Amino acid sequence: MSLNMLIETEGRNYTPAEYSAWLEEAGVRHIETVWFDAPGANGAVIGRKP
Repeated sequence: MSLNMLIETEGRNYTPAEYSAWLEEAGVRHIETVWFDAPGANGAVIGRKP
């Protein structure tokens, strides 16, 4: 996924706020960003769709 983001978005990753907005538009609720320390990733945006 990281390689795809670098190729398809001219080196720019999407922000948690952008993902959250898209999820909200799709009807997802209780959206939150969970941060963690891992190679190649530093968090996840999660939510629930009623």
